[in-house]
Amino acid sequence: MPRYKPIVINCAKLLRHDKLDSMMFGYVIGVTNILPSVPITKALELFMRDFNLSEDEYSMDSAMNMYYKMFKEFRVYHLNEINKKVI
Repeated sequence: MPRYKPIVINCAKLLRHDKLDSMMFGYVIGVTNILPSVPITKALELFMRDFNLSEDEYSMDSAMNMYYKMFKEFRVYHLNEINKKVI
């Protein structure tokens, strides 16, 4: 019978960051669609203020990187869906 080594992973923290990134992306997209004059950095600051997140809890640099990564993925997915409807 094999022995299993106990591995402890903080799944709640992992899921929290995943969900928090999704919430941030939706929030920033919504703000910038409603108010196109608002820069992304300002929208991120508003998100952090509205959800009481400090720089230690949610880094602005990592949030900005995650936003652009998710935006790139979403744009590719969205363009593929549009091309399927046209064809």
